[in-house]
Amino acid sequence: MAENVSRSDLERQLEDTTTLIKQRIDALGDEAQSLRTTLRDALFDNPLLSVGGAVLAGLVVGWLLGGRRKDPFRTEGRRRALVEEYIDAVVQEARQAVARGREPGVAVREALRDRVPLIVLEDLGGGSSGITRQIFDLLLKSSVGFFMSSTLDRLNEDLELDRRIADSIPTPSADGE
Repeated sequence: MAENVSRSDLERQLEDTTTLIKQRIDALGDEAQSLRTTLRDALFDNPLLSVGGAVLAGLVVGWLLGGRRKDPFRTEGRRRALVEEYIDAVVQEARQAVARGREPGVAVREALRDRVPLIVLEDLGGGSSGITRQIFDLLLKSSVGFFMSSTLDRLNEDLELDRRIADSIPTPSADGE
């Protein structure tokens, strides 16, 4: 048989539950604030460790996002092989013309005249990266800049450089010297 629960009992249970939820949310907020403060203090106390952690995290994220690029040595090797084949073909054709009685300079010009020019483009790397990589690069550069700026500011405060510089600048004397 179902219990008979009055409306006031339900409202009281709902209020109790609401109070418990609010207390848990407040406790989680306090814990998050404490964690944020602890993390910020740790980052300021150990700036090099912070930068190293950011670099390591960047490398891991880059690796996870498929940061494997074509091996530049392989690409360079293919380009070199293509150029060598082209040169070998021109030399062979010029040698055959010289064997038939042509002068070497004329033979080379004739071999090159009817041949399609070989164009090897260098990979400039400008447009080959995707939007994800560009965003990642921007975030990485920004975070490194932020950490370096914070580190230098902290170092400036610790060493009192502003005061030392101001103290080292001679002030003009009253007699005009």
